Amino acid sequence: MKQLGEKLRVMRTIRGLTQKDVADHLHVKRSTYAYYELGRIEPSLDTAVAISDFFEISLDNLLRQWSSLQVFQSLYRKNLLGLYRRI
Repeated sequence: MKQLGEKLRVMRTIRGLTQKDVADHLHVKRSTYAYYELGRIEPSLDTAVAISDFFEISLDNLLRQWSSLQVFQSLYRKNLLGLYRRI
């Protein structure tokens, strides 16, 4: 599931987070989270749900294959909404 790993990396970097930041929230080792991003291993269903909650994205959208345009449009909107909420 290489595409899942790429989504994870993009969502993390857009938010300015490190792999350790996300791993700590998910209660996994940083290396485990790094493997998710690299597509070497897949998260368990429980971890996938925690990831979707953390990034505020539906589990369906997290796991489904998206076109690159859809990914960036969705993430861009979410990032802008998050910035607006902070103001």
